[in-house]
Amino acid sequence: MGTRPIAFEEELLKVMVQMTVDQNAAISLFSRLGFQREAVLKDHVQDQHGQLRDLVMMTYFFQP
Repeated sequence: MGTRPIAFEEELLKVMVQMTVDQNAAISLFSRLGFQREAVLKDHVQDQHGQLRDLVMMTYFFQP
């Protein structure tokens, strides 16, 4: 079962994913799936080495 039937069953309007800007493969994958970049939050998360990283927020809106 894909995400579309679950989204309609649960009456979801949108799904949001978050990742750091250096995760290019993930950003590319979600873009191919139809997600749109909605925001970049500067220095929003800290990695395991203590470095601050920008966070990308991408969303997908479901069409009925």
